[in-house]
Amino acid sequence: MASLSSLPIALSEFFCPNSDPMGWYVNFGLAHFWDLLVAGAFGNFRDLLEAVTLSPLIGECLNMNDSRRADATGRVPDENYAREIMQLFTIGLLQLNLDGTPKLGGDGRQLETYSNADVNGLAHVFTGWEDDYRLARFVVIPEDPTTLNGRASHEFAVVPMRHVPQHHSPEEKRFLGVTIAANTDGPTSLGIALDTLFQHPNVGPFFCKQMIQRLVTSNPAPTYVARVAAKFNDNGAGVRGDLSAVFSEILLDPEALNPAGREQSTFGKLREPMLRFYQWARTCATDTTRAKWGVRLRLGNGAFGFGQLPLRSPTVFNFFRPGYSPPSSNVGRLGLSAPEFQITTDTTVCGYANTMETLIRRGFESFVNEDVYATGIYQDPPKRYDLADFSAELLLADQLDRLLDHLNLVLCAGRLAAGSRSIIRQAVLEITALTSDDQRVYPGITLSQKKVHLAVFMVMISPDYVVQK
Repeated sequence: MASLSSLPIALSEFFCPNSDPMGWYVNFGLAHFWDLLVAGAFGNFRDLLEAVTLSPLIGECLNMNDSRRADATGRVPDENYAREIMQLFTIGLLQLNLDGTPKLGGDGRQLETYSNADVNGLAHVFTGWEDDYRLARFVVIPEDPTTLNGRASHEFAVVPMRHVPQHHSPEEKRFLGVTIAANTDGPTSLGIALDTLFQHPNVGPFFCKQMIQRLVTSNPAPTYVARVAAKFNDNGAGVRGDLSAVFSEILLDPEALNPAGREQSTFGKLREPMLRFYQWARTCATDTTRAKWGVRLRLGNGAFGFGQLPLRSPTVFNFFRPGYSPPSSNVGRLGLSAPEFQITTDTTVCGYANTMETLIRRGFESFVNEDVYATGIYQDPPKRYDLADFSAELLLADQLDRLLDHLNLVLCAGRLAAGSRSIIRQAVLEITALTSDDQRVYPGITLSQKKVHLAVFMVMISPDYVVQK
């Protein structure tokens, strides 16, 4: 089962930005957005929804930034955020029962949650909000000190968007059965809209089922969803949207904790590649290397990395859809979901294995001095390799069963199957000497290190590790 440290990742795959539109400011926007998720993980959903809505990153990604009232030139309010806040961030496309199953009309068909008219009405609400440059400074690009190529400093990317009244639509606004009177100011209109969405009965089951999928199991029982959604609706003290209560219910629910459930083939989830890396890094980083193991963009490449990075999904629809089912598979034939398999391909499986093999054996590659690129003349900068800390494992290198017991505990939570253990054990036993290739590729490697590296690597590519139960 996931730990509490997974909550911001889970939230980032629900409130899912695409960072490309921020350009040079993206790192500041991403850091600010991550801070919002961390700060809001144990707060209230309504507060988090507003913080996300006014974040510069979402404003840039979903076109709320600089969306203005209609005018004589033909300008109309941008509808992108109005659509996505309903479809992805709050109520979804279909009306839901408390247990997450779709409601059906009298004709037996599923019922939609909103119409194009609702999108249009909300689009007018979200006008007049812009990046706040009041604290920004003008920065000249060092490579070209002309003022024509300058740019604003980063401060706007780490504060909420501000409202500009003259750009807000003054018309009456109708959506989801609510009417906002004409000439209502922008912040008041925004509050009414967010309150309306927050109070919609769909939010609990829509949000909670996806959080269960991210943290516990891809196919939660409807009764599990209903229990968590009920806690979203009322934390027991009359408070709606208490995320602390929601996440406690998810992680402590009987379905999540029942040992018998872990033996069922339909329980659990495929562990996301980046989460596999983070668990290994938290386990094996030293105090010295922890700050140096920055996850670079290339690790998001499916062929040469993990195929995903936090806050770097290719679209606002996340890396994978919550209802994805692998085609031509037993999972699909059983009508089950397996969302993470949408990014599981021949390429990404090899990319993950090759990347982890390199990190485990060689360490995390970084440049001693990247300023050599500023000369305009390409040259390979000097590199260093910050090694993982396998000191505890090396003490067990010649006690193979104890080593496997240890790795089973710290990586697999005791779920390494006997068959997998036997395969790993036999592979390590066959290591009796270093080869010339070992010395050439990994200078200074010892026989004990080679054994430990292989054992760790094989555990991390085993199905018992890759599938989280």
